[in-house]
Amino acid sequence: MKGILKNRNFISFLYVFFGFLLTSVGYISWVYHLEEIGTAWSVDVLAMVIAYVFQAVGIVAYTVLMRIKPGYPLRKIFIVPVCILYIFFLFSSMFAAYITGTFFFGFMINLLGGVLLGGCFYCLTHLVDYDKRGTVFGVGYAASTLVMWLFSLIGHGSFLKSTFSIIVNALIALFLAFAAMTCSKEYFNDFFKNFARDQERKKYPIERRHRNIRIIVISVIFVLCSSMIMKMGFFFPVSDIVKGVGLEYLSLFFVSGLLLSGFLIDQKRVFGTFGVLFATLTAFVMIILQKETLPGMIPMALYYFLYGFVVLGRVILFTDHCRPLREERRSKFQAGYFAFGWLIGRIGDSLGTQLGIALSEQKYVMVGLAAVLCIATVFCAVRLIMLKKEEKDNALKGRN
Repeated sequence: MKGILKNRNFISFLYVFFGFLLTSVGYISWVYHLEEIGTAWSVDVLAMVIAYVFQAVGIVAYTVLMRIKPGYPLRKIFIVPVCILYIFFLFSSMFAAYITGTFFFGFMINLLGGVLLGGCFYCLTHLVDYDKRGTVFGVGYAASTLVMWLFSLIGHGSFLKSTFSIIVNALIALFLAFAAMTCSKEYFNDFFKNFARDQERKKYPIERRHRNIRIIVISVIFVLCSSMIMKMGFFFPVSDIVKGVGLEYLSLFFVSGLLLSGFLIDQKRVFGTFGVLFATLTAFVMIILQKETLPGMIPMALYYFLYGFVVLGRVILFTDHCRPLREERRSKFQAGYFAFGWLIGRIGDSLGTQLGIALSEQKYVMVGLAAVLCIATVFCAVRLIMLKKEEKDNALKGRN
C-alpha cells in the first residue's frame, strides 16, 4: 500500500479524482437547487456564466499563491480550511432561507472549487510523467464523472438535494485533503532536491523566451476561440437539460470522450490539437444548422462526447508548456501556466454561453462571428503544430 501511495502518477490521479468529484457533485447540487427557485434564464446566466467566472477567479488566486509561496497551497494548513469552507458554503447554498444567500454561497463554492482544481493541475504538471498526463487526467476526471452519475441515480436525483449528500461531500473532501498532503510531500522532495542544482543553471536565451511567449499567446487564442464556439454551437438551457434528457446520463458520453482523448494524447500530442479542432468545426456546423429540426438527444450527446476532447486538449496543452519543477525558480512567467488551459477554457465557456443566449434569435450574426472564431482557431492550430515541429527538429539538431 505504501508503495502505491509513493507512485506519483497514482497519487496525482487520486487528487484529480477527488478534486473533480467534490466540485462536480457540489456544482450539480447547487444547479438542482437553482432550478427549483429561479427562472430558466436566470439559471443559465448564474450556472453557466457567472459561476464559471468565479471558478476562473479561484484558479487565478491559486496560481498567484503558488507563485508567492511555492508548495503552500498543497499543505495541510491551507487545504483543510479550504475543504471545510467548501462544505460549509455548499450546505448554505442548498438550504439558504433567501435566494440571495443561494446565489452568494453558490458563487463561493465555485470560487473555492477553482482553488481546489488548481491543485489538481499543478500536480498533473509537476508530478505526473509526461507520457501519462492524458491518461491520469482523463481517467481521473472520467471516474469522478461516473461516480457523480451513480449518485444522481439514487432517488432519481433527490440524493444530490438531500442533507445526506453533504455528509458524503465531507468524506470526499477528507480524501481530497489526504491526496493533496501526499502530493505535497513529493513536491517538497523535488523542490529541495533540485534547489542547489537550480542555482548553478543559466537563464534561457532571450530568443527562446520570446519564442515561448509566442507559443503561449497562440495557445490562449486557440483555447479561447474553440471554447467559445463549442458553447455557441451547442448551447442548451440548463432547464432543458435537467428536466429533459438528464445531465447525469449525458455525462456518460463525456466520460467516453475523456477516456478516448486521454489515450490518444499520450500516444501523440498532436492528436489533442486535432481533437479540439474537429470539435470546433463540428460546433460551427451545428451553429449553421441550429434552426433545423434535430432530435434533442443527438446534439446533446455529440456535445458531451466532443467536449471531452476539448477539455483534455486544452488542459494538456498548457501543462506541457510549463517548465519542470527544477526550473521554476528561473522561469517565473512560464511556471504559472499549469492551470491556464482550464482557466482560459472557463472564460471561453462563459463568453460563448453568454453569446449563445444573446444571439439565439440572430442566426446570421452568430454564424458570422463563429466563422471568424473558427478561422482563428484553425490558424492557431496550424501554427501550434508547426512551432512544435520546429521545436522537435531543433532538439534533435542539438543532440547531434
